[in-house]
Amino acid sequence: MKKVIVILAVIALAVAALAACKADNLICEPKISDYIQLDSTQAFMLSGENKLMHAIIKPKSGNFMIEWKSDNESVAKVDGDGKISALSAGEAKITASLTDTQYKATCLVTVSDIGVSAKFAEGDIGWGVNRFSDFDLAIAAADSGDTVMIYSGYYPCLGNIDKDISLVGESGSAISGLNISGGSCVNMKKVSVYISDTAAGSGSVKVGSDCVLEMTECSVVYDIKDEQGKPMIGNKQEDKSSPGGSGGEGQSNTDDSAKDLEIGTAIGVDCDRDCRYIKLNACSISGYDVAVSIKPTEGKIVMRDNTISSCKVGIDIDVRLDGSKNADTGGIIQGNILSDIEQPTVFRFNGTLYSGTLKYDDYRPGK
Repeated sequence: MKKVIVILAVIALAVAALAACKADNLICEPKISDYIQLDSTQAFMLSGENKLMHAIIKPKSGNFMIEWKSDNESVAKVDGDGKISALSAGEAKITASLTDTQYKATCLVTVSDIGVSAKFAEGDIGWGVNRFSDFDLAIAAADSGDTVMIYSGYYPCLGNIDKDISLVGESGSAISGLNISGGSCVNMKKVSVYISDTAAGSGSVKVGSDCVLEMTECSVVYDIKDEQGKPMIGNKQEDKSSPGGSGGEGQSNTDDSAKDLEIGTAIGVDCDRDCRYIKLNACSISGYDVAVSIKPTEGKIVMRDNTISSCKVGIDIDVRLDGSKNADTGGIIQGNILSDIEQPTVFRFNGTLYSGTLKYDDYRPGK
């Protein structure tokens, strides 16, 4: 009997949708999600937390049966009433379907081990889940391999990380700087680094020797203003020397003064000598003297589909070792858009030919 009720109700929905179409011989194809929606399409949870998800059926009817399902039950499970249980760090897609129909709605649940939120009072620490209102305290409490969720808000910090860790940012979240050391591997996704007051932090992402940094859909913004309230690019000092060639395999900065170009002090992503692996994908960097600075390394660099704007220098790569040798840096720089940049790329190497495997491919300056 329940199936008959469901089928009749679905027919009623279809008739209602067709009646809403204009009588102009166009085919009306309502979206599957028009019939059922969840109260949110994205949710952030901490391991051990529970959350009740509500399904909204249009038009309203009490005759539908809803089936709940998780595509990754090791991360999050959901019961027949829509209660989600967060189990471990990762992502899971929760789906609510109208039984015996094609109509469904989904919510992407991101689970982390530790959460940083301005709403978490100090008294909440230790309530079965790891909740902190301070970014530095959260990092200190994290174990190697943990995922830290940064909820909406701004968090001034030292940002020192010396363990393997993942950072995930909610929309509207930002930290004031990050310093990676001790051979650590840090994976960042949708995290913003923002600085408008140097007293709050470094405003940079600094990567030490033998460290790994992977950034996806992140932003790094320097927003210091002058006395008139106008944006400043870094320290705004004038360069006394002019750059040489601009980024490309086999192009040399033949002018000695260009090789030692003073390009300022404010750097967005600052990679120290001998960093192990750097990956920037779909990130945005703006307002710095140098957006990305990479010192000599035998490691690998991957920079794809990033947007760099309003900087003195976009990408500064130096592969020069002592004497006349160059570091055999590998990787690819591809599909990045650079706009409002005084010097899009600076590639420094010894001699007149670089024989390493680092390649610039599909370099596109912004218009």
